Amino acid sequence: MTLSSESQEPTKSRDSNREEDAAAPRGKDGEPLSEAEQKQLDELQARDREVRQHEQAHKAAAGPYATSGPTYSYQEGPDGRRYAVGGSVGIDVSPEATPEETIAKMQVVRRAALAPAEPSSQDRRVAAQASRIEQQARTEQARQREEAETRQAGEVSGAGVSGIAQTPGGLSVATAASSKLEAYTPPSTPTFAAVA
Repeated sequence: MTLSSESQEPTKSRDSNREEDAAAPRGKDGEPLSEAEQKQLDELQARDREVRQHEQAHKAAAGPYATSGPTYSYQEGPDGRRYAVGGSVGIDVSPEATPEETIAKMQVVRRAALAPAEPSSQDRRVAAQASRIEQQARTEQARQREEAETRQAGEVSGAGVSGIAQTPGGLSVATAASSKLEAYTPPSTPTFAAVA
């Protein structure tokens, strides 16, 4: 015996309602959630997704400078489950062996700190710290370049002095160049300091 399609409808709808009730979130006591509890649960689930995406963005952008994977702080929802409401990723902000390596690293660190769509105030502080360390490295890089140029100029002026002709003023070209180098004192610049 078969039922008509009209009489099958109510049966389907009763089965669907049972499935929906079984799939509906329940509280710790096993009872369906109230409207307020459901709203809280929806907010916690949205926050959990947002926090996890935020921390994954940091981790992915930090690459080898991530010192830890995402760690989360949790809040228990009305359904008894834990939802991430905060998180962090460790990032290495220590200087590297050379200014060039430090500059490259701090650019990655800054991008990692600002990677999420909405960086937190802590993210912005880390980005600012990376920018300061990068600037210190650039200053040190410029100082090293000046020192190298000064040494190189001194080596050139000292080479082959006996073969250089006298100028009308009686000084050799090499001696004149050497005097200029001795008179030049490079400006004092801060040295690159390690910041951890």
